[in-house]
Amino acid sequence: MRRAIIDGDILVYSAGFAGRIKQYKVGANIYRYKKDAVDYCKKNGIDPSTITKEETEEPLEFVLANAKRIINKICMATECDDYVIYISGSNNFRKEEYPDYKANRDPEHKPLYYADIQDYLIEHHAAKVTDVIEADDAMAMDANPEKDVICTLDKDLDTICGWRYNWRKDELYYVEWDEADRFFWMQMLMGDPADNVAGIPGIGPKTAEKILNKGEEEGSLRRCIVGHEYAKHFDDPEEMYTKNARLLFIMR
Repeated sequence: MRRAIIDGDILVYSAGFAGRIKQYKVGANIYRYKKDAVDYCKKNGIDPSTITKEETEEPLEFVLANAKRIINKICMATECDDYVIYISGSNNFRKEEYPDYKANRDPEHKPLYYADIQDYLIEHHAAKVTDVIEADDAMAMDANPEKDVICTLDKDLDTICGWRYNWRKDELYYVEWDEADRFFWMQMLMGDPADNVAGIPGIGPKTAEKILNKGEEEGSLRRCIVGHEYAKHFDDPEEMYTKNARLLFIMR
């Protein structure tokens, strides 16, 4: 049986934010996108500063229906017979080890009906809430890399070998073991700004690629290449290396 292993954390955000509709008004004219409102102003000699922005909220029923629609889309696109949804609980070992983990995220920036969507997924779709570990870890541990499909918008899960599906891009692809391993070491060099995990100062994607490419040409193991870079940049490289590895490594 082929299953869709769904990232419930991102599903909640996808469904919830779709319930907030932004629109732009120019007089009696209403536009879905600001660009269209600006174009109208330019064509009619109207000052674009007169454009007003409004935000409307869809009812809860619409948002929950949208969550169900995303689940159905995932199952159809991946041709999965079954699915399981994972949601991160409040207990997180990474936060205990590093209090600033994800501290750069605005706690107020949550989608419409956040708790209601979670409750709906738990009650009507048997979503599982994780304890100590995050949803990412539970998904990776549960998935059979040759059969199941991990469904998420989060590139972090590309450090895991197996099938992947991005429902926003409608993109189904397979991550080979070597690709997954390489991406993990890329993260160790760059860090992960989205989760407030700092890598080596001054190293971005292009520099990280060059470092790994050069080392592999010389026949060095990736962990040795990265360890050498940490030794060059930190007073206590072992501590930084270990901390980042524990924060970035998704459990199998």
